[in-house]
Amino acid sequence: MTKKVKSATYVSKFESIFKCPICEAWMKVFELKSFICSNNHTFDFTKQGYINLTTHPNENEVQ
Repeated sequence: MTKKVKSATYVSKFESIFKCPICEAWMKVFELKSFICSNNHTFDFTKQGYINLTTHPNENEVQ
């Protein structure tokens, strides 16, 4: 089982605590690949098993 699938499986057990950071709709794990809300805002799990729910880059980040 890949880290991506493990992470998606784990998050699916707790998906009721998440809200979309864009529209605040409830989120669901979709096909163990993405986290998607009822308004189709989609956030993909990375190969490493992480999911980024930020809507814009950090302005204080050093480049």
